[in-house]
Amino acid sequence: MREPATLTVASGKTYELPPGRWMAEHVFEEKEAELKAAQESTVRLTAERDSYKKSAEQWQPGWKFAVSALVAGIAIGVYASTR
Repeated sequence: MREPATLTVASGKTYELPPGRWMAEHVFEEKEAELKAAQESTVRLTAERDSYKKSAEQWQPGWKFAVSALVAGIAIGVYASTR
């Protein structure tokens, strides 16, 4: 932190935090890398989910399609059994 900050916790207690580092530099860099990876992953997964939702919404077979497929299946079965 570069400037002093105030931290208020759920219990209502307030803490004054002076400027400075609260982690070792190498620990901070590791955590920063983990955070960036998690953010990139979240963005990528959100985009994939939205893409899948959009593609799924485009094609929705209705009852006519289901009935047509059933009738075609029965017709093929009857034809095949008479041969």
